[in-house]
Amino acid sequence: MTNWSVWKQEANYQKLFWAGVINGIGNRFTQVALLALLYQVTGSGVAIGLLFAIRMAPFFFIAPIGGMLADRFSKKAILVTVDFLRVPAVLGLLFVKGPEDLWIVYASAFLIAMGEAIYSPARMSSIPALVKSDRLIYVNAIEQIMIGAVLIIGSSTGGILAYFLGNNAAFIINGITFMLSALLISRLAFPAVSEENGKKRKRQLRVLQRDLYLALLHLLPFLS
Repeated sequence: MTNWSVWKQEANYQKLFWAGVINGIGNRFTQVALLALLYQVTGSGVAIGLLFAIRMAPFFFIAPIGGMLADRFSKKAILVTVDFLRVPAVLGLLFVKGPEDLWIVYASAFLIAMGEAIYSPARMSSIPALVKSDRLIYVNAIEQIMIGAVLIIGSSTGGILAYFLGNNAAFIINGITFMLSALLISRLAFPAVSEENGKKRKRQLRVLQRDLYLALLHLLPFLS
């Protein structure tokens, strides 16, 4: 088997994959436009440094809670809810007009990052439930390729978009991508699993999470 053949055979996973691509690229649009907006409003490197700190905080303090939620509640409900809740957070950036609105920038950045800190563990824990166990190693590789591709494509096209159409266009498109992602995930069908299979999938999830977290650690400086 190859990554491509596995991807074609896992029709249910494809929805999760495309949801990740769509909202990931949209998120990169906002990250690039947010930096540009903050520099336009403040012209301060300190303000940008503070933004990075605010964006990173949820991943250290809220991500563990996201993993607990994914274990106790419907993964699909968590993913759809977080996607929809991030829409007003990103669209709130449209109201930033000057330095007096700086609090909106930081509040929106924190809420978007908090959503991602909950979303990522729930998304990763969904994969073993959607993919056959003998194909997880291939899906793991696909996920790591997707993370890198989304980073490169989203950041580069986000810069071009913000330059030619303005920061607000990037924020609006990101809001749309969150809604499209929620629509795709709402169509996911999670199969019922026995207790024995559930334990097996939890073990597989831990391996998958370890590999993906290692990949994210290498990309963390760029994702912020």
